[in-house]
Amino acid sequence: MSSENQIVYLEAGSIDPHPRNPRQDLGDLAELAASIKAQGIMQNLTVFRQSVSSTGPVRYTALIGHRRLAAAKLAGLKEVPCVIIEDGSMDEKTQVGVMLLENMQRGDLTVLEQARGFQMMLDLGETTKAIAQKTGFSETTVRKRLFIASLDANKSKSAYERGATLDDYMKLQQITNEKRRSKVLGTLGTNNFDYNLRGALAEELRARVEKKIVKLVEAFATPTDKQSYELKGYGYYARCRYEDFEKTGELGIKLPKWKPGEYLYNASAHSVEIYKRQEGFKPELKMSELSPEAQEERREKRRKYKALKEMGETSYQLRLEFIKSFSQKSALTNAQLQALSELAFAAVCLRGEPWFDNYAFTAGRKTEEAWRLDYAQKKDAMRISEEPAARVLLLSLYSAFRDNAENTYFCGGETAAEKRGLHKENERLSAIYDCICALGYQMSDDERALRDGTHEQLTMAN
Repeated sequence: MSSENQIVYLEAGSIDPHPRNPRQDLGDLAELAASIKAQGIMQNLTVFRQSVSSTGPVRYTALIGHRRLAAAKLAGLKEVPCVIIEDGSMDEKTQVGVMLLENMQRGDLTVLEQARGFQMMLDLGETTKAIAQKTGFSETTVRKRLFIASLDANKSKSAYERGATLDDYMKLQQITNEKRRSKVLGTLGTNNFDYNLRGALAEELRARVEKKIVKLVEAFATPTDKQSYELKGYGYYARCRYEDFEKTGELGIKLPKWKPGEYLYNASAHSVEIYKRQEGFKPELKMSELSPEAQEERREKRRKYKALKEMGETSYQLRLEFIKSFSQKSALTNAQLQALSELAFAAVCLRGEPWFDNYAFTAGRKTEEAWRLDYAQKKDAMRISEEPAARVLLLSLYSAFRDNAENTYFCGGETAAEKRGLHKENERLSAIYDCICALGYQMSDDERALRDGTHEQLTMAN
């Protein structure tokens, strides 16, 4: 673009918007149009000639000033001030780069429009490095925007309109399966996003490690599609969590010797559960001993209970992640301090016992022979002096409740068969939710429905 170009006045109607302008939404033009009508255009447009036709008038394409052009036409201006760049001085990818940079410098582009612009340049043959050099953005930023551009455009737009942030979009990179990622994208910007993200990641984790665990477990156990409470003469023995296995490559249990029928295993969404034959175990009636109606009722009940257990596991993982990532970035509000104090009071009233080992687990720190440590050594091991006070308080209170996947709003395997899957009140779990929600945690629709007893998977009482 030459500084020697002179400003000329062109007919507004002879100028077309650039077909590859990254900025799709020009916003509300009414105020700008009113200003232009009263004072004229204070800054010229930059345009270039389109292919000259011998049979018609010369037409131009806007390169810089799309919003001013649209507002001028709205205000009824016949002519607008322009600088005409020389024919052939810019190829198409350079034009896109110029429009991107001009809009970005003004702060006019949304994240989605930036993504679209970078993708245009990539499609025109630019490299990630070249795009970064021409726009002034880092290669990391360019790659992030290109990832957003790879997502379903309509779903991305809807998510952005719901208030999704750049960090939210980047969380989707954790999902490798495109179909699964697109499904979770549909919940971005809603209170169900973290819940569905966790579920998708759990599915991918399962796909990565389940076969490896099963190969080890099958050295001493045989498969079953039933859980311990459904098995005649068997009880719960151990659980091998996929997340733990991926970190260590070990089952975390002492491998028993093979003995026919002694051990069974069942692979679920988050772990492989192992059951052991027990003497004196009182089983439920066999399916063959039930009427067809009772058989169908039992199958439906088991299906619902399995879904409930998986939701209980996912809900627990979300609570645990929120607690682990909590950081006191600014002064707590009165409401947050009140929530913490109420949780502490609930821990006392409901007889929760704060265990040091549970604190260490929740904080994500391991200790060797913790029972040998005195109080000062435990404080040092947990780096208490380096932690924000609110985080220490939260970790301590949360640890006192010994939260886990069995902490739910429905009756589990420890109850009689006819009660499994029934909704139950849970003061301890409600106290945890009340606190962490005040600190910013968002309950998913499933979590809320489980809490208030309206979830469709809950078994209804007779």
